[in-house]
Amino acid sequence: KEGANFSKLYTADWSMVNSTLAKVYRVTTPSNSSSAFEKVMMPAGQRAGLITQAGRLAYIAKTSLVDREDVIRRGLYIRERVLCQNLPPVDVPPIPHAKGVTTREHLEMITGSALCQACHSRMNPLGFALQNYDAIGAWRDTEAGRPVDASGYINGVEGGDRKFANAVEMGRVLSDLPETQQCFAGQLWTYASGQNHTDLDECRTRQVMGAFKNAKGNILDTVAAIVAADDFLVRATAK
Repeated sequence: KEGANFSKLYTADWSMVNSTLAKVYRVTTPSNSSSAFEKVMMPAGQRAGLITQAGRLAYIAKTSLVDREDVIRRGLYIRERVLCQNLPPVDVPPIPHAKGVTTREHLEMITGSALCQACHSRMNPLGFALQNYDAIGAWRDTEAGRPVDASGYINGVEGGDRKFANAVEMGRVLSDLPETQQCFAGQLWTYASGQNHTDLDECRTRQVMGAFKNAKGNILDTVAAIVAADDFLVRATAK
């Protein structure tokens, strides 16, 4: 309806909520209905697309091994699901909560060594950008009695490191990255074709990204191009 543009997935300052979810976002819905989901503008500077949705943040918390917001798992989610960059699995026990310090201060202390930073430098800065949201995705301005520091950066991407001051800026950075665009287009192809993401060889990657670029990031036009491709229309038969 609004162009279905890819960038809106990470930059939209509105969401679809009912009256129950509106309480989490601290907004009101036009009809105050608990069943109807309506488009509502989010408080200025607090939300930007899918990454900052309460449901997504709560889902990450549900899979966490700690009973609070999980900076590391949030960062890993963005690295793997948004950028399609996998990190090696490491069997590390949950990090206990430390009283009197912020989560950021605690993690910087215990993951600051060069050995830890080999992986944590690719996760923590992304998770730090989401520190304004508690475990269920509700907004907060302070933690441990101090203002939240939601600044971060992203490394390992084309064009070099990018810095951001908060989750809203991170959303804009993510939407512009070739890695994010290729990851999205690849997952769209995987879902449409029913094939594994590992089947995305160099040739198919070029085709999918070509369709995405030709559509100028329009999701509906990209889907139309994918379902018109031979990979979608033709299935090889066993000999």
